[in-house]
Amino acid sequence: MERRIVFLGFALAAAISVFAGYESYRNTVRFSEASEWRKHTYEVLRNIDATAAGLVDAETGQRGYLLTGQESYLEPYRAAIQSVGQTIGNLNSLTSDNPNQQKRIQILRPLVEKKLGELQLTIDLHKNEGLASANKVVLEGSGKRWMDQIRALLSEMTNEEEALLRVRTQQTSQSVTRSVRTVFAGTLLSISLLVLCFLLLTRELFERKKTQEALAKSEKWFSTTLASIGDAVIATDMNGAVTFMNSVAQSLTGWTQAEATGKSMDLVFDIVNKETRRPVENPVKKVFREGKVVGLADHTLLLSKGGKEFDIEDSGAPILTDTGEGFGVVLVFRDITERKLADAEAKRQKELLQLILESIADGVVVADSNGKFLLFNAAAEQVLGMGATETIPDKWSDQYGVYLPDAVTQYPPDQLPLVRAMRGENVDAVELFIRNPQVPEGRLLSINGRPLKRTDGALQGGVVVFHDMTERKRAEETLRRSEQRYHLLFDSNPHPVWVYDLKTLAILDANHSAVRNYGYSREETSPPCWRAPQRHRRTPNPTVSGNIARKTGR
Repeated sequence: MERRIVFLGFALAAAISVFAGYESYRNTVRFSEASEWRKHTYEVLRNIDATAAGLVDAETGQRGYLLTGQESYLEPYRAAIQSVGQTIGNLNSLTSDNPNQQKRIQILRPLVEKKLGELQLTIDLHKNEGLASANKVVLEGSGKRWMDQIRALLSEMTNEEEALLRVRTQQTSQSVTRSVRTVFAGTLLSISLLVLCFLLLTRELFERKKTQEALAKSEKWFSTTLASIGDAVIATDMNGAVTFMNSVAQSLTGWTQAEATGKSMDLVFDIVNKETRRPVENPVKKVFREGKVVGLADHTLLLSKGGKEFDIEDSGAPILTDTGEGFGVVLVFRDITERKLADAEAKRQKELLQLILESIADGVVVADSNGKFLLFNAAAEQVLGMGATETIPDKWSDQYGVYLPDAVTQYPPDQLPLVRAMRGENVDAVELFIRNPQVPEGRLLSINGRPLKRTDGALQGGVVVFHDMTERKRAEETLRRSEQRYHLLFDSNPHPVWVYDLKTLAILDANHSAVRNYGYSREETSPPCWRAPQRHRRTPNPTVSGNIARKTGR
């Protein structure tokens, strides 16, 4: 171990030295490149200044000629025309890698041409027409505007190049700094590493002893932990013989640690298929074969040594060293008998609830808070003419043909009873009308709704219960019309007719003929003002009697 550490230390020291040299070389290259870019920037700035100076010289020569008329003043103008074109060409070449400067040069060229053209125009006008014509062009100001634009563009180009110069100067400084730091850090690390190797060598013997003590303590700790965890744990060697069992595993298998140690896993861990009662392949063998974590199939029973049976689920995994070498298998399993019973009972309750919902005459519809239908019983499908769909709540009125009780106005989607229940509202005895291709004649429904909430009060959705009240409404309408016909016949009878209760003899009603013949209003004949003769008392039910001539009162 000591040799490996020393060798590794020297190898790392050499690697650090090589790395420091490589980084120093890279920084030197960066310094050289940054210096070249600085020279390039200075060259661009020089050409920008030369362009500006050339235009100023051209303008100076033009003004001198206009004032004096002497050809000698045009010498600077002619020299500037030649130099400006050259400097702009240089700028275009030098900034070919800079899109921003290239765009400015494309704008600069026509402006320079316009300015030089304006200068040439004034010179020609002075020669041909005199100073007044030339001055007129100058006073128009177009030349000044172009010159101002040229100066602004050249200023922008100068600013950008100066910014680049600052960046490249900083890069140059950084390259030098990095190079110095890399050499210094590499040397320091190499020395530190060598010192560290020496310290490691001196501590190796002490650490080895300490590690052995910690390993023994760790083995004891893991053994105690495995013995006390809630799941059953069995470990085997590479031959499939049991080497360890915790208390839970001993309780479920019926084998003690002493009895099981050295026994085959097939004997200690006896498992069969719950439905077929046929033996199931032991997971330890499967782990040896596949070399990875495996689990049992569903419906697996563990047969205890004492004759008990347990529903279990488990997983088996190979026990590997740090180098990947296997030296056994660990099997972790748990008793899920009670959970299986609970799942079966929950399934039975769910099926029972479904049967109840499917058998009741009222429609029941449940939706979550997003409008997804969770339940749509058969009665609901029959009443609505269709079952659950993937339609969003805003389209339910269209999908199911929902109208107000007038059977004409479409029901507002946001006021549908189920939507209101999903918002947390209680809905009682809301009436609405359904008409769609499956229910062309239409149905009048009465709906109650409630929100679905968790035990903590969080809203989960809504439920509505409804029934078809079309026939009841029709019966009520028939009764109302019958009563209307009765009252029409009663009031139109030419003979006086009294209606009284035979039990109390109180007059309940009188027709128009009775009111006219006896001179009493209907209010005066209403109970308790009048009573019928005692000789007519036979049954407690109301009856109709005509031509009662005698009145009684109190």
